Amino acid sequence: MRVMVLGAYGTAGRAVLSAIVGLDDVEVVAAGRQQDRLAAIAERFPGVAVAAVDVRVVDGLRQSLQRVDVVVNCIGPYIGYGAPVVQAAIEAGAFYIDLASEQEHYRCVSRMNKAATAAGVSVIVGAGAYPGISGLLLRSIINRCPSARVAELALVTGHPAAGETGPAQVESGLLELSYVHQILSAGQLVVVRPGRSKTFAFQEPFRRQAMMEWPQLEVLWAAKNTEIRELSTWVRLGGQAPTPAWLLRAAARLGLHRPNRVSAWLKRLVLRRRQGPKTEAERSLVGMGALYTHVEGSTAQATKILTIKDVGWATAWLPAQLIALLRDGRLAAVGVCTPADLVDVDELLVRFQSAPGVFVTDVDSATAPA
Repeated sequence: MRVMVLGAYGTAGRAVLSAIVGLDDVEVVAAGRQQDRLAAIAERFPGVAVAAVDVRVVDGLRQSLQRVDVVVNCIGPYIGYGAPVVQAAIEAGAFYIDLASEQEHYRCVSRMNKAATAAGVSVIVGAGAYPGISGLLLRSIINRCPSARVAELALVTGHPAAGETGPAQVESGLLELSYVHQILSAGQLVVVRPGRSKTFAFQEPFRRQAMMEWPQLEVLWAAKNTEIRELSTWVRLGGQAPTPAWLLRAAARLGLHRPNRVSAWLKRLVLRRRQGPKTEAERSLVGMGALYTHVEGSTAQATKILTIKDVGWATAWLPAQLIALLRDGRLAAVGVCTPADLVDVDELLVRFQSAPGVFVTDVDSATAPA
């Protein structure tokens, strides 16, 4: 099986490469635009082939994917670069995996379901940690608590490692503000403006955290595939100072899906608000994260918290598992989907939760909250 990782020298791309280079019967190709960074990847990962691929050049992208069985797209923002790669993968007959969280990307790619089904390939979106592992957690808890109608998902991370400022992540967030965000409320998808705040209780070492509501694509998946009637998703990224309401409003009104000098200035402004760890406690959280999943039903509620030592490793874990399942012929579904549509969620979660560096807090209650 030949697997191409697009954006292989970025933070997520390097993590995916590390996760898949040891898979049996898998030939890995690292791809990206910058030759010097590809050369560094070839030196770091002996035996990995490299290929110069610019996803903005559609004809070249299509040609590159003709000889690929699976493409893992690690190039963000997916609102800007996701759909053309999906289209090229479908035309090449290649399976597609990405780490996207953007709702607009999910909406756009969902329109390609008929083409993907006709081509006999899976287009798997949101296969990182959040979304991805979070969706497996939600599906698993719903299976245990079938009366569940209310749910919340959240991700908190410590500060990024030195030099990992996450410009694509920042750009993605700013671009998303130009599009519709939805949560589930009273069984309907309701448009909201990101930025509402709420405090969540995590386990040590994160404790209580003020989180920002930021709707991600698993809200749209749950609306179609579960009986959940209320679902919101929340995030807090370590080292990122709270984004002022005026900045969120400005980004939403300026239409940042059209790159210009204003959008470039806003991106630089947000990046400057990222702070390095200042205390010993903050330094101890570098690279760490925690996933929070909570559901409530008429007769029970359940909460699961996964504290993760290395968020980068967790982000790449699910793509590696999906590639192994594809290699072994264990993923039969085709069309546009998420990991929770495809796999035995409990089998994968047992494997993930048993890995070194994953610490599990699992709380069930037979009585619904007052």
